[in-house]
Amino acid sequence: MRNDDSLATILLVSRMARDGVAPLNASQFWRLVDQVGDPGGLPGRSEDDLIGSGLAEDVVARVVGLLSRGVAMAFELDRLDQSGIATLTPFDEGYPRRLHARLGSKRPAILHAAGALEFLDQSGVGVVGSRNVSKEGAEVAKALGRQAASLGLPLISGAARGVDQLAMSAAFQAGGTVVGVPAHSLVRTLRSPGVRQAVQDGRTVMCSPYAPDSPSRSARRWAATSSSTRCRT
Repeated sequence: MRNDDSLATILLVSRMARDGVAPLNASQFWRLVDQVGDPGGLPGRSEDDLIGSGLAEDVVARVVGLLSRGVAMAFELDRLDQSGIATLTPFDEGYPRRLHARLGSKRPAILHAAGALEFLDQSGVGVVGSRNVSKEGAEVAKALGRQAASLGLPLISGAARGVDQLAMSAAFQAGGTVVGVPAHSLVRTLRSPGVRQAVQDGRTVMCSPYAPDSPSRSARRWAATSSSTRCRT
């Protein structure tokens, strides 16, 4: 059961229910929280009340419009849940606390994830690199994947062709675990038979701060933020 803060965050930030009102980005959301307090207290407040809190009129109109998306968003959340994709905010259990510690007010206000959520809060070995990798680079990528598995650390990467997929496959083959931040949409990534099987086996989690059917651009930042060891090839 979602708490009020989590639900309000999703309404304000998510791009899943498109109705012409531009959702807040992460920095805008956290500025809003600094001004008005916990987001769960926003629904039901009048425009005059919000303006009295120091918000500009255009921001108030935007916030009120976003908070009115409850019915449409409920359908979207239910659809994602049935497909095995969890929606997490910093107010939910399972959201990686290390992002709060490392990114503070720049942390994503929403994450979508499928698989073993507990891997999101573990240190790991981050590997990202070129899609057009050389033979030598490919061997390095695979060696890093095997090494992460031997150390009992998740391999954190972007799931893109080339270095990312080579390192992830090597980690899987060595019996390791993987945290993937797809370079393309989360939904598309989960269609891969190999990824689906790894999710079912509890050996991976795939996550993105973007809408699940939108292209992701965050693999490098995630690897740099979440890993204890970072490698680029």
